[in-house]
Amino acid sequence: MVVRGRKIRKRLSPEQRREEILFAAHQVFVACDPATVTFEDIAAQAGVSRALVYNYFGDKGTLLAEVYQHAVAELDEQLLSDLAEAQPMALRLHHIVAHYVAFAEARAGIWHILGHVAATQHPATLAVRRARIDAFAAALDDTPATRVATAGLIGMVEEALSQWLLHPEVTSAELLEVLSRQAWAGLAGLLDNRVGEYVS
Repeated sequence: MVVRGRKIRKRLSPEQRREEILFAAHQVFVACDPATVTFEDIAAQAGVSRALVYNYFGDKGTLLAEVYQHAVAELDEQLLSDLAEAQPMALRLHHIVAHYVAFAEARAGIWHILGHVAATQHPATLAVRRARIDAFAAALDDTPATRVATAGLIGMVEEALSQWLLHPEVTSAELLEVLSRQAWAGLAGLLDNRVGEYVS
């Protein structure tokens, strides 16, 4: 399957070629079921050989992990900025969920990639997900309990957004309220710097 073929090969540095393959892979994974995507599909989209894709990434799991990491990099930068705000934790969590919801609305095609990554036990995808959890937990109080709660929070929010995009009868404002309260309920008791009760 080819989303948009490229006929002309350009002279690129190895790093530029690698980025081009990543971009092509992102397009294919967004347009198709990630479980059915092959190196041949990605190679055709990038206008390179299957062997070249293999040489850069080794296997589909590693490539998917890098696509996932690139896809959420901008979101994660914003979420870490939210956590660093000098505001009560309830408000910071509300901002985090708000940015998650806005990101899902703007880039709905990415969410079936996230769902596939969440179900994948490939070491590369597990490592990327673990690094995200580590970064968020470190921005809180970085205890084992917070790390576990953070992992649960990320999973809950991302799964809820995946379901919402399939069944958007709930408004984004309603979703934001529900998820913010769940996030606060899940983390508030673990954090030393919490302030008061959750207030919407």
